[in-house]
Amino acid sequence: MTAHRRFKLPIAPWRGAWRAQGHRVSVRVCCGFLLLPASLLTVGAISYSLWQALTFDPVAISVSSPRHDAVLSANTASATGKADAESPNWQRVAQQHWFGRPAPVTAVTPPPPAVLKETPLKLVLRGISAGRFPSAVIDAAGNTQTYEKGDELRRHNATVVDIQADFVVLSINGRLERLSFPAEAEQAGLLTVTRTAAPTQIELSSMAKVRQTLAADPQKLFSFLRFNPVNKDGHRYGWGVEPGADRTLFDAAGLQLGDIVVALNGQSLTEHAKAMELLMTLPAMTELVMTVERQEAHHELRIPLR
Repeated sequence: MTAHRRFKLPIAPWRGAWRAQGHRVSVRVCCGFLLLPASLLTVGAISYSLWQALTFDPVAISVSSPRHDAVLSANTASATGKADAESPNWQRVAQQHWFGRPAPVTAVTPPPPAVLKETPLKLVLRGISAGRFPSAVIDAAGNTQTYEKGDELRRHNATVVDIQADFVVLSINGRLERLSFPAEAEQAGLLTVTRTAAPTQIELSSMAKVRQTLAADPQKLFSFLRFNPVNKDGHRYGWGVEPGADRTLFDAAGLQLGDIVVALNGQSLTEHAKAMELLMTLPAMTELVMTVERQEAHHELRIPLR
């Protein structure tokens, strides 16, 4: 009978090797777990350094939200010492000029407007209507008409090129000239406006009584003065002024029969609707400045009402 031999597989060496290999793996895993926190700390430190160098200083940023004003004020006050001790972080980034250096800003001074000479033409500016389409009321030798930009004054070979708030620019043979209101033209020595002499004691006494009456009832003004429209060549030229039931104010102001009021407090009376609106506000005024035409001459009368 044949004896059977038992063969033993060399398991022990392999088992020992597996045990050794497993021991190495466990050692490596343990080392890995030990090194992971250190790596995370290193990455965190680098990230914090970069953030500190590149981000803006929160103290230097001002927030205008009403809900956080008190909190931000307290934080800003507590951080004042730190902000004074070291420069803000955002300045480090700005000093790099990553997007180039800004070009220097040069202040642009607008050129001064051209000074136009007052026109010597026999024209009188009666009024100006401002707005999207401005117009001007111009009196040319007794013919008062409304002109807009581009309109021609054929008798004077002039064209209206611009209308401002207080003057009109005319083009005469390619030369620009200025047409102002009578008061400004008078200052330029091109229009004569005669002013009345100083009032006498009798006139001052009469005006004092008139002012007392108007202080009690401003509507009484129309019992002292009356206004009637005056037309020339089919156009409104001005308003004739006459004494009312009581002529005290008429005489004390130096008015005369036949006077035509062409302007009141610097405003033209050639446009009916605006003139009526202005005349209705006379009782509320404290002073009247009348420009009247008398024997083809203009006179300025100042009438204190209060």
